[in-house]
Amino acid sequence: MEMPAPSRPPTEVRSQLVGPLLAYLRATGHDPAPLVERFGLPANAASLPEVSLPLTTLHAFLDAAEALSGDAFLGLHVAQRVPRGTYGLVEYIARASPTVRDTFRVLARYMALLEPAWQASFHEAPDGSGTFAYGIPGEPLAYGRHASEYGLALFVHVGRQLTERPWSPRAVALAHP
Repeated sequence: MEMPAPSRPPTEVRSQLVGPLLAYLRATGHDPAPLVERFGLPANAASLPEVSLPLTTLHAFLDAAEALSGDAFLGLHVAQRVPRGTYGLVEYIARASPTVRDTFRVLARYMALLEPAWQASFHEAPDGSGTFAYGIPGEPLAYGRHASEYGLALFVHVGRQLTERPWSPRAVALAHP
């Protein structure tokens, strides 16, 4: 059963990026404690599989993490370090798919299990290529620049693991300027 599309963006979202990002900051010599306190995150946010927070807070948190780290490509770099299994059952089902195409079909179907506001789709073209798209209706920037870049890098990273070759998407479009 498909869930109806939300009529407006959610005020609160679930993010699986917060923990890996805090771990990345710590691993690169930056103390994330001031960010945890400033944004009212749980003290154990780094070890939680997901953190619920207002979408506007997530945007501000990610921008503040960039400022703290000095890493303009924070999302890309965090994605390179995400431990396998971070996305639980959805990740397991995606990785168990026989092809990258099937992986994206599965992600389109089950991504809302990670965050109900997400809407994802996979469309096949006559030339054999496919287009995977996801976002939050009514929220043009979705989770924001760093999270969008993180998602893209994570998809490419896992695609390369699955194919065991340097797989790359033919084209990429991001919501942010």
